[in-house]
Amino acid sequence: MLVGGASPTLVLTNHETAAYETSDALSTQVAYYLSVSRSEAGDIVVAIYSDSGRTTLVQTLSVETNANRSWRYLFALDSYNDGTSHTVSVDVENLSRVASAASPAQDT
Repeated sequence: MLVGGASPTLVLTNHETAAYETSDALSTQVAYYLSVSRSEAGDIVVAIYSDSGRTTLVQTLSVETNANRSWRYLFALDSYNDGTSHTVSVDVENLSRVASAASPAQDT
């Protein structure tokens, strides 16, 4: 649930290339549900839904990445300093990694 700020947004960023995509303004006090995936080309895709069943798509964000690049971490939340104090509240639940032929699940 987004709390605070007049018009919060989600920003999907590839910090290696500085590529990013920003969502439209989202409503505060509304729960959003995200699905994060990687395309065959290696792009990272975030689908934003307004319902827990993930049937009502609000918006999709995508950034290009190197198809051969793998990551150990997914930062579910990050922020930046715009000089104004804001409160952010996020619940992360039911996070799972689904293996694909290109990226098999591995225990580490």
